[in-house]
Amino acid sequence: MAKAIIEGTVKRIAKLLYPDRTQVTVHTNKTIVEGHEFSLGEKVTFEVGMFGISRCSFKVALYNLAPGDEVKVEFDMVNGKWEVVNMENTPDIGRQVEDWFDDLSKDLEYWRKKGSVL
Repeated sequence: MAKAIIEGTVKRIAKLLYPDRTQVTVHTNKTIVEGHEFSLGEKVTFEVGMFGISRCSFKVALYNLAPGDEVKVEFDMVNGKWEVVNMENTPDIGRQVEDWFDDLSKDLEYWRKKGSVL
């Protein structure tokens, strides 16, 4: 069975209907096909059927996927088509908003005490 892996940045996610599936576009920075690595950049698109996703091993990664995330997607060749068999994502998450506001409030209080409000 042929195997392939793509690694890159998610550019687009679309919910498709008839049949229910999700379409994902990734700008690759690394592709491995049958053990051979290619460091070429290309936008590639694939679809994942959502029927039976509750039993899927990578459903959490798929549901949490967002544009800008780094992703690693593994494929197997099944009946002449590449099918996703695993997916891992590394989300680009910033600070918690509470921490950000707390820091800004402390800065504001500091400058108020100095007599110079921003």
